Amino acid sequence: CLTARYPHLGPDGDDVDAVWTDGPLAVSAGRKDLQAVHDALLRVQPAPWHEQTTELLGSLRAPRRGALGDASAGATLADALPMLLGGGPPLRADETGRLLPLDHQPVTRRFLGGLAVACVVEAEGRHAPLLHSQLTAWAASAQSAFDIALRNLHARADQALRQTHAEGFTLLQLDGHLDASLMLLDAVWDSQLARQTPAGALVAVPKPGLLAFSDIAAPGALAALRAFVAREAADEACALSTDLFYRREGKWERLPARRAP
Repeated sequence: CLTARYPHLGPDGDDVDAVWTDGPLAVSAGRKDLQAVHDALLRVQPAPWHEQTTELLGSLRAPRRGALGDASAGATLADALPMLLGGGPPLRADETGRLLPLDHQPVTRRFLGGLAVACVVEAEGRHAPLLHSQLTAWAASAQSAFDIALRNLHARADQALRQTHAEGFTLLQLDGHLDASLMLLDAVWDSQLARQTPAGALVAVPKPGLLAFSDIAAPGALAALRAFVAREAADEACALSTDLFYRREGKWERLPARRAP
């Protein structure tokens, strides 16, 4: 955990009061003057705690690595977006394989069918995860982060959502990166696309940047979507899910992938 408790000591070494003296440093993560904040803390802290404060500075500067890539030092909660991940929520480990503390883990939650949702921000042409340490610094909860991420995705969909018709299904497109995350927008499926899928929506998300759908009762829809998934998910490095998903009465259900003969 990045946050450590430092007691202020009295002139005789007595523990006069216990406070969180590293707070200004932790909430400054991502600032260009992080070193100056650190130096200012050393000037007011008792000498025995200087080493711990310097270690904390190193932790805040260290890159966060994992399946989602590096965290962004310049991230803000207001820019959060939801991204679907395959294989459930990712867990980060150090070089020895030991799991990192929660503060070093990305902010994720389970979705369904082996999928998870991560809170990310766009940074330098990539999507960087938000970490629990960042939420702590912003005094924000994971729920508030997901609420903001969904609102941002709604706003983006209102401006850029489009459809491209293919043989046997339709591509629902956004930006080529978060298209699969459109599964998370209930209003899109329960109102905007309801007329196109009167019997229920059948959806494929073989990659994070791909979402194809059809009415489940449309002739050939199941076969067409399964063939689409087989083509697109062949590249396992960027595959999301080989399953199909069916929306019924406002909820998603997973259809297992077709078994090989």
